[in-house]
Amino acid sequence: PADSSGTPDQSSSIRLVFDAVSWAKVTDSDGNVLLSQLNSSGSEQHLTGKPPFSVLIGNINGVHLYYHGKLVELAPFYNGEIARLKLESR
Repeated sequence: PADSSGTPDQSSSIRLVFDAVSWAKVTDSDGNVLLSQLNSSGSEQHLTGKPPFSVLIGNINGVHLYYHGKLVELAPFYNGEIARLKLESR
């Protein structure tokens, strides 16, 4: 069991910062849905789970995605409607 003082083995963290209303869904390698909701402007989500993660994001212009503390560029994964990407383990 993991406690707040340490991270469980092989877990990774994702931070989503919403500057605008945007829908986001994040699923971990076990198929657990870590987030699936419309997020309000000014909100943040901190997620932890087992990579790889499947990530879907609606309004990419209003979302900053950080993985292992680094900003992830969403534009290359955007098809005009949603950004669809996989975050692999490091």
